[in-house]
Amino acid sequence: MKDQENRPYRSRWEAYPFLPEAAEDLRCDYEIASDRLAGSLGWLAALLRRCLVGRQPLTVAVEPGTAAACQWLAAAPADLETLSELCYHANAGLRTPCRLTEEEIAWLDEITLAAENILGERQKQFVVTVGHEAATAAHIVRCDTKQVLRLLYRAHHAGSTVDPRLIDFFSRLAAYIFALSLLVNLSFGVPERRFVSRNYPQTEADSRRDVPSS
Repeated sequence: MKDQENRPYRSRWEAYPFLPEAAEDLRCDYEIASDRLAGSLGWLAALLRRCLVGRQPLTVAVEPGTAAACQWLAAAPADLETLSELCYHANAGLRTPCRLTEEEIAWLDEITLAAENILGERQKQFVVTVGHEAATAAHIVRCDTKQVLRLLYRAHHAGSTVDPRLIDFFSRLAAYIFALSLLVNLSFGVPERRFVSRNYPQTEADSRRDVPSS
């Protein structure tokens, strides 16, 4: 009788069948977060495509790497749409076997490395999340990605089996989005505003870390 009293009400208009799951079961939380991330990637793709179509001539001196940044960004809207779809394939990865492939993760790594090669030392700086509209939007998507990763780690600590491909995919995705934000500002001639933390002063060791802000 007590179990029946604790059962949540199930609406006939239920938005998602797993929403009533117990709070300690993080699978639904992960699915909602990765669903949001897929939507955020689609939004960023549409925003970036619109910005590229309406591109205005640069009014500041062109920095080294600008031409390569523009070329990389031209493919980014389509890449973002592909990544949005891959997020949906990863969405059920805590409830069913992971359907992401090693080839898809390798592709993400390839396009991320291409972006990082263009950026060079720029990618190693802490930056304030300001600048071009699409760059600031990318930082929001990057945070959405880290929220998904955090839920995966929480699920692991709660006893769930987490496929390493999920961790690899979303970790590399965070780096990809960070690189994209920097390339947007570079391409549109918007200077980055360096962030100097009052809590974690940057050291020489910090400067050698991989993309600290991602």
